[in-house]
Amino acid sequence: MHKERYSRVFYFNAFPRTEAIASVLTKIGILRSEPEKLDFSIEDVKDEAGGSKYMGIIGDITEICERIGRTELDGDMIIRKFEKQFDPDAVTLFFKKIIAEEIMETAIFINMALSHSKSISGEAGRATVLLRRSLWSGHLREYAESLGIKAGTFAEISFPLKKKYLYAAVKKLTVLLKVFKPGKARPAKQGIKRAEKKSMLIASSYTGRQAIFDLKRRSEFFWMLKSGIPHERILTYFEKTHLPATREIAENLKKEGLNFVSLSKEATASEEVSVWSSTPEAGRNATRLMKLLVAAYLNALARMRITPFFYLRNMGYFIFKYSYWHDFYKANNVKINVSSSVLPKSGIPAAQALKKSGGVTVTYQYSNFHRPSVFQNIYSDIYFLFGPGYRAIYNGSNSVIGNIVYSGYVTDYVIKEVKEDALSQRKKLLDKGADFIITFFDENSSDDRMSMIPNKRSACIYGKLLELAVNDRTLGLICAPKFPGTLFKRMPEIRELMDKAVDTGRVMLISGYPQTDSYPAENAMAADLCIGLLLGGTTALESYLSGTRTVFLDLEKLYSSSIYERGRGKVVFDDLDALFYAIQRYRENPANLPGFGDLSAWAKDRDPFRDGSASLRIGQYVNWLMSAFDDGKDRDEAISYANGRYAEGWGRENIVSLCG
Repeated sequence: MHKERYSRVFYFNAFPRTEAIASVLTKIGILRSEPEKLDFSIEDVKDEAGGSKYMGIIGDITEICERIGRTELDGDMIIRKFEKQFDPDAVTLFFKKIIAEEIMETAIFINMALSHSKSISGEAGRATVLLRRSLWSGHLREYAESLGIKAGTFAEISFPLKKKYLYAAVKKLTVLLKVFKPGKARPAKQGIKRAEKKSMLIASSYTGRQAIFDLKRRSEFFWMLKSGIPHERILTYFEKTHLPATREIAENLKKEGLNFVSLSKEATASEEVSVWSSTPEAGRNATRLMKLLVAAYLNALARMRITPFFYLRNMGYFIFKYSYWHDFYKANNVKINVSSSVLPKSGIPAAQALKKSGGVTVTYQYSNFHRPSVFQNIYSDIYFLFGPGYRAIYNGSNSVIGNIVYSGYVTDYVIKEVKEDALSQRKKLLDKGADFIITFFDENSSDDRMSMIPNKRSACIYGKLLELAVNDRTLGLICAPKFPGTLFKRMPEIRELMDKAVDTGRVMLISGYPQTDSYPAENAMAADLCIGLLLGGTTALESYLSGTRTVFLDLEKLYSSSIYERGRGKVVFDDLDALFYAIQRYRENPANLPGFGDLSAWAKDRDPFRDGSASLRIGQYVNWLMSAFDDGKDRDEAISYANGRYAEGWGRENIVSLCG
């Protein structure tokens, strides 16, 4: 850095006390300019057209991870050692997810540095970004230079290892090893009806939706509602410590006859829920695999090849998770695991464990996605996609999927179920004088610098909509926040205006904690027009499928989205005033704005069925898998049988390979 001529220095993060040290170094002349902290939000990172670079950065990170996979992961001796133990694609995908998490912040910093340097000097080439030296700094330096900005690296200052740090490391290792403490699941306080040991079970991770069997409410078990699968064949497990099993959830599950278990004490808040403990088999399996890991490391060392600790640490994590889940599935006789497409890194060794134990991983799409991303790649035997419009996204993200099965929009059954409730909701607003009703669906907001939607922007949208509703006595408004339980904590400035608007009788605020338990279709069918944020898109898709005109609001300016090709000013708006003007023109005469709120061109290949039977199809498929296992078929035979039945009932064109 000292060889470069520079006038100003900016930084994103600082170690404790380094700001004070930098100030001293500036005063004594070692630094030419005192470093300035660069406060920013990811929304500030713009492209040449003034649009957000967020989607582009995610795509860049995906490409960087693919390049690392080709140049480093594919030839790593540690990873190759386990080719016979695990599916190499599973291990590589696992490492790509970890690398993506590690480089994401730096990739954003690089783009922010580029944007900031242009704003103060007019050209990017006059700035240099310094990257902390790491395994991936070479790739990140190449990435920075490809964007037209100079890049260098610096070594992170290390301090002598203190006892407290050593203690912390030992404590973490001890916690990890406790996973394999021999024992049995603690019996529930009231006792839980268990399926007989000879009956294989279908496992399902609890994701936070309502643990109810109600066609009108967001149900954790939507894929079971019309399937005919016996409830005693289901094993729901709680693994998320921020979504622990409550007494109410346990009572609901017990009432419905499901099996359930918590994977840790922290994942349950009720004594009604048993806590699973691994059997000795998990420890034996982990020990065997760890010996292979040590042998691989020593072999590399003997060949004068130093293996970075990154590979040892994360391969060890994979081994421990694999051993844990292999034991869990085997001990509980689980042959099918059903989960959503939100796949954390721990989900890959879990899926590999089920495959090795002869089971099948079934995954379903639950949300709209815009473009390929390493953060959303999938490792699954069966993946239920809404429709062919999403296939290229998962192909581009290099997911590893055995069979893609098109199901349609997974909760489309609700459109028929909530129609009467929607009409009742609509009538309440009409009775108060409204003759045109708008439903607004938001996305969660945050003031974290990595959030695309700051609280201030979300509050601005609510404020203008509420003012419009208060001042126009013919307008009805339904506010359907994604997280109503935290709405006023995030945006306290809108509370007074919200109360005033609700008092008119023409404005409704959909409640719930932390999330609403009603489906978007109910609020959509009560309206004449729905507004959804482009950044998400799932609620907009459901609103359109329910038969209501729907537009995207894109104050984030995601101009790279293909939706802009479908009609700026008709189905997508990047300005609130422009949207309000379009609504006014449409209300005056729909002929003024043909195509307004018509998402048919965008949605046509996102649900090929549109018959309200998507969850039935998923449930049927799982049921066919279960029947095949009950008949003694192995996993490949079970998949072939279920595929055949699905093709017969719903069309062979709806079962495809990822790349074929």
